[in-house]
Amino acid sequence: MPTPRNPFWERHCNAADCKIPAGAFFSKAHGGAHFDHIMGIDKVIDRYGEMPVYVEESDLELLHTPSMNESTVYTNGYSYPGGDVIHDGDVLHLIGEDFRVIHTPGHTQGGVCYYVEKEGVLFSGDTLFCCSVGRSDFATSSTSALIRSIKEKLFLLPDETKVFPGHMGATTIGNEKVNNPYV
Repeated sequence: MPTPRNPFWERHCNAADCKIPAGAFFSKAHGGAHFDHIMGIDKVIDRYGEMPVYVEESDLELLHTPSMNESTVYTNGYSYPGGDVIHDGDVLHLIGEDFRVIHTPGHTQGGVCYYVEKEGVLFSGDTLFCCSVGRSDFATSSTSALIRSIKEKLFLLPDETKVFPGHMGATTIGNEKVNNPYV
């Protein structure tokens, strides 16, 4: 399946002038506070200024604890002392858009996805990938919770919803319902 274009992203962010406050949204678009998605927080804040760093309550400890966010495996460790707590169903009003928080535990207990209904776009972090799913072999992961989150929350979205994961190429909800062997 060809990767869907992301006109939403193209409209709001390009190399010259990113209008999306990265720390306010994308530091946690991962859907879990593992090192590969949080270690840039300080640099983003240094470049763009103070901004909220959203985290689902269950992942606060991951954000604050290097051994839990896996950063000590690859570096000397990283933690971020803050975190603005979000919950399932919250709506973040950013860049003139409404991002609905969907709590999708599994990859981490506090995994979240962000749905922009008006645009038909889901940022799935490390919950759902194209024909795959996020890892569930970490200390705070659960394979059964991950699959439940996808089937009971994400698969309720319209089939034409464009999905932009934290890794790999884009897909759609409809494609994942038909072709994802893990769900």
